[in-house]
Amino acid sequence: MRHGMNGAWTMRGGAVALLLSCTPVSAEPAYPDGCTPELTVQNIDCEVDIYLACGDRVRVQNYGPDGPDTVEEMTADWSLLFSMDTSGPSGLVVRDGPAEPLSRDALLAEGISRFSYPVDFYLQRPEPVATRLTGTFRMTGDETEIDGHVLQRVETRMTVDLPPPAGPLETIQTGYYSEALDVFMEGPGSLRLGDRVQQVTKGPKRIILPGADGFLSTVPLFGCVADEAFLAPGNEERAG
Repeated sequence: MRHGMNGAWTMRGGAVALLLSCTPVSAEPAYPDGCTPELTVQNIDCEVDIYLACGDRVRVQNYGPDGPDTVEEMTADWSLLFSMDTSGPSGLVVRDGPAEPLSRDALLAEGISRFSYPVDFYLQRPEPVATRLTGTFRMTGDETEIDGHVLQRVETRMTVDLPPPAGPLETIQTGYYSEALDVFMEGPGSLRLGDRVQQVTKGPKRIILPGADGFLSTVPLFGCVADEAFLAPGNEERAG
């Protein structure tokens, strides 16, 4: 099965909500007609990702403790189509125009894939900023094993150019690629906007295939207890 890039495109960088409760809204996902769920990933940060095959597209639906969080779609070769929050107008939508798409095939063959997209960038407002998303995905050559699956580490770097005074929004993360499953999963890193830096806590804990216990469950199982030290005033930059 060929899957997409998980939360890597969201640029939320694992943006932290203060997780005071893990009470789910729904235990099973809803998804568009024509889409077939193929993988469920329980992450370490109180989130669940559901991977779906939708014809010639890949769709990843992300769930937090309160229900749906983000949804993104890309081509089968991992070229971005859109990545949006479900709760409001925040995210990226690729516009028409000159683009250098991310290529899964190039990444695996050459060890690196550079990309550049014209995008509409939404940040909690209905009117987007027309800008560009640029970056690289690079195979590091390192491997790890999670939940019995051998995963190759992938360094991801992305930048969204924003007008002053905001400046560029940048993320650097480590992702994980499973050759056996042909799927990419997001990992830890950091998000920078100007002089503000937020650490990202992300990564797979359980990888659940069809027919296994927990497949299609959107109830997060790991990392759902808020850190009291984090909740103290002045500790926001330790987010994650």
